[in-house]
Amino acid sequence: MITPSRMAGAERHLAWLAPRLRERGHHIDIACNTSSRGLDEFRHAMQESGFEITALPIGGKFNARALPALLGATRRMEIELTHSHLSSASWWCGWLEKMGGPPSVGHVQGFTSAHWHRHQKHLIACSQAVKDHMITQGLRAERIQVLPNPVAAEDLQP
Repeated sequence: MITPSRMAGAERHLAWLAPRLRERGHHIDIACNTSSRGLDEFRHAMQESGFEITALPIGGKFNARALPALLGATRRMEIELTHSHLSSASWWCGWLEKMGGPPSVGHVQGFTSAHWHRHQKHLIACSQAVKDHMITQGLRAERIQVLPNPVAAEDLQP
């Protein structure tokens, strides 16, 4: 789950991660908001890797349509776990879990507000500094695992 506004770090990370998870045998469904400036570029990147995108009205944090749409989609698609990227997706996945939906893992890629992740029981921080930032805002350290963004040697240009 991602709510892209442009093709930047989190979007590029997911475009890199999803095919590798699929190669390891995981079934990956990707959902994102219905409109934004960067959505076309993100969809194109995912389609190049063979992924279809499910567009849901999940943009914005005060969106009355988001939670029912997300709940319906996770049930239809038989989702067992949500992995969210960016604050709006994390906000809605946390609420979904709180309301009895699938467990949620939030991927924190930068120095954002912990408020958007407060309902998620598990978080991945891209660095110790990001984890520390979340802790100083009141999140418990044991909820957060540090997993630096990987770099594949074959992706490097000499």
